[in-house]
Amino acid sequence: MHFSKYRPALNAYCGLLEEARHRLSTLDRLLSGTTRLPLGAVHESSFLQLRMLCETIALGCVIAQGDHDPTKKITKEYSADRLIEYMDRIHPEFYPRGANQTAAGPAVYDAILLDHGYLTKEELRKLYIECGAHLHRGSLKELGSQRTYDREHKAIRMWKEKIETLLRYHILSMLDERTFVLFVLRNKENNDQVGYAVIESDELMNLLKTVKVMRQ
Repeated sequence: MHFSKYRPALNAYCGLLEEARHRLSTLDRLLSGTTRLPLGAVHESSFLQLRMLCETIALGCVIAQGDHDPTKKITKEYSADRLIEYMDRIHPEFYPRGANQTAAGPAVYDAILLDHGYLTKEELRKLYIECGAHLHRGSLKELGSQRTYDREHKAIRMWKEKIETLLRYHILSMLDERTFVLFVLRNKENNDQVGYAVIESDELMNLLKTVKVMRQ
């Protein structure tokens, strides 16, 4: 593997993960009950962060592929569902796979792939659409109806946890399907900064596909 080819793309992806980490922290603050914001403002601000997280993840999926040049049209695209649809055509195994870490150190890292609990590609599309519905004031027909909010923010907390589970430790498959990158959202060995390790494996793609089949 020519790592120099991937380094700029992976560094850019790490920048988006740093942004995602701050947005997840913002959600924690909004849901803490200490902001003194009205219930509706917490609800709408939270869904705004969730929508931005969807777009951040989708943009990351495109930018991480260092051996692919996006089309001119896609470089102007911000819609998460369209970015995901585009990447599905380019590289069907592009989406991050959530994992658990049981070993870490200067020489040893591992990843136990998750088969549930993290935000899937299909759920990202669903959440993106749901966020749009929450971030509109409504039509003239709906002006007479009172808007209600869940004081426990159960849906927001569920989506936030799924995103956190996806990003905190995940693996990306590159286009060659034998180069993989393992990312940690908060690297305890480096002041909780984003970190990554590059792996070359001919067998890992078969394992990833097996886990995907098991989930379905």
